Amino acid sequence: MFGREEIDVIGPAIQKAKQDGFDVKGPLSPDAAFPMALRGDYRGLVCMYHDQANIARKVIGRDKPGVSLFLGMGVPIGTVPHGTAYDIAWKGIAKHNQFVRAITVTASLAAAGWQG
Repeated sequence: MFGREEIDVIGPAIQKAKQDGFDVKGPLSPDAAFPMALRGDYRGLVCMYHDQANIARKVIGRDKPGVSLFLGMGVPIGTVPHGTAYDIAWKGIAKHNQFVRAITVTASLAAAGWQG
């Protein structure tokens, strides 16, 4: 009813990654994956769409390190894991550390020739 991506695409990709020597798990539901990631069980998560990933990132806090990367775009695209912060814009209280990290990680990927 909702699609076969887990069966036809995600599952086989995970199996291929395992065969290639990567330590990967899945597919997992977000309600299982995010608590395990917060506990430190994973170094990263791959989410299938923007809102699935960013909702979880917002829950853990805006001051936690992190960068959201978008795959399949032809060039590296990274962004901060929080929203636009219009509520604090131009008040002199916004923190730039997440923005700097997003730029640094994305620039590093571009310099390494990452194609997304």
